[in-house]
Amino acid sequence: MIDRDRAYDFTVIVPCHNSAGFVMPLLHTLAMQDVTGLNMQYVFVVDSCTDNTKSVLNDYVDMIHSDRTEIISCEHGRAGLARNEGLDVALGKHVVFLDSDDNLIRPDFFKLLHMFFEEYAEADIVLYGFVMNDRAMGERSNGGGTIFPSVWSKSFRREIIGDTRFNDKRAGEDLDFTNEILAKKPKCIDCGKTMIWYNYPREGSLASEWEKEGRH
Repeated sequence: MIDRDRAYDFTVIVPCHNSAGFVMPLLHTLAMQDVTGLNMQYVFVVDSCTDNTKSVLNDYVDMIHSDRTEIISCEHGRAGLARNEGLDVALGKHVVFLDSDDNLIRPDFFKLLHMFFEEYAEADIVLYGFVMNDRAMGERSNGGGTIFPSVWSKSFRREIIGDTRFNDKRAGEDLDFTNEILAKKPKCIDCGKTMIWYNYPREGSLASEWEKEGRH
């Protein structure tokens, strides 16, 4: 049974679709994080997998230094709905959304986020920059008046999320979710650091499968 009286600093939600061949780099970068003094919760949502993603997670997830790690199985075939599964069990004061093939560039990722949330107590969202695998995109900022719609380029205070949830779109659910949160007029702080390496496009991802089917 989940102990909802336990105070967690961060909940990390990772939807995983056929990620057996791609999730290890993320697990390694999570394991390398300095989370001293932080209570961490990791939720991996195994969604409609036809490979051994769940076995890989079960075998290697112990490398992560966390107080609580959960592996949830579902059959949505939608990244947003998989994230909702994670939100429903989130205990952290702050929520970080990652994709299973992302990498954290900095080993002080969570320490920096915690520092900004502590320094700016009024902050509802901390924004950070990212690098995309797509060479045409390269390094992108996520502040300075521009808020990129992806949820993996920012950390949310769980209170600002509230009962807001992702829809069942096959793509663009990030934009809709972010717009709903922004409609609440949150206080956003740009940490000014590049923090995420985003692996896009990736063969076998839900987005690439959608592309192959003609975006229907």
